[in-house]
Amino acid sequence: ASTLRDATKIGAATKRKLEAREHGDKRRLDLASEGLVQNDDAAAADVPEGDMKKRERARQETSLKLRNPLFHVNPARLSIRNLGKHVDESKLKTMVLGAGLKKADVGAVHVVREKIAAPPGAPPPPPGPS
Repeated sequence: ASTLRDATKIGAATKRKLEAREHGDKRRLDLASEGLVQNDDAAAADVPEGDMKKRERARQETSLKLRNPLFHVNPARLSIRNLGKHVDESKLKTMVLGAGLKKADVGAVHVVREKIAAPPGAPPPPPGPS
């Protein structure tokens, strides 16, 4: 492991992982920043400003939770945000399987929607799929 830490070819996440395991922390905190898109990244060029603010709030929320030693990052769980309203659990599972994952690797698929209160006087939203 000491030769890996000195190598210049390993990434920052791998270095953090090695350092965390060296100190006895096995909460997989190195995965917390996987897929993170920041303002100065090339991937953020076409992302709307409001979406970048949502991403930053989510990152801050995750960072706050992970300060507590009882929280950990589950390497088998994937969180996908900002799904369209037309995407339900079966459609999401189809999309994930279409991305190349094996059916045996995909366990339960859950779509969680944020409940937003309607403004006063607005008609109630149509019922979603049950």
